Amino acid sequence: MGIVLVGVVLVTGIFSYLQASKSAEMMAQFENFIPPVASVIRSGKLKQIDAKDIVPGDICVVKGGESIPCDIIAFRANEMRVNNSSLTGEFIEIEIDMEIKPADFIMESNNVMFFGTLCTAGEATGICIKTGNETVIGNIANLAASAESA
Repeated sequence: MGIVLVGVVLVTGIFSYLQASKSAEMMAQFENFIPPVASVIRSGKLKQIDAKDIVPGDICVVKGGESIPCDIIAFRANEMRVNNSSLTGEFIEIEIDMEIKPADFIMESNNVMFFGTLCTAGEATGICIKTGNETVIGNIANLAASAESA
């Protein structure tokens, strides 16, 4: 009986370790979404800062070829196109549209850009609304991590 209990505890421990390491690996992959630097307007001047230092309320400038450093609501855009495939799985470029259209949820608006997606063309300026784990993709990562641990 003792040998069986030791075997069960050992198998359970190994399984828990594998689950925790998978979860940690997944969270580490989400860190790769963060671009190293971002352009923000602070004190009326355009500055390059570490993307991890962006806070809600910062005015962010994103150009073609750059990753979106946080969830942003654009208030100015010039032919801005975003590839949301890392979020949605669809390889369709979406144009950031400044025309106000009714939306039930702010994240369904035409002028929202999401952390971890890629600006493929154009340029936009907007206000940071969410960073880190509070972003849409951060919420997805947290849900995935909690689902694995359950």
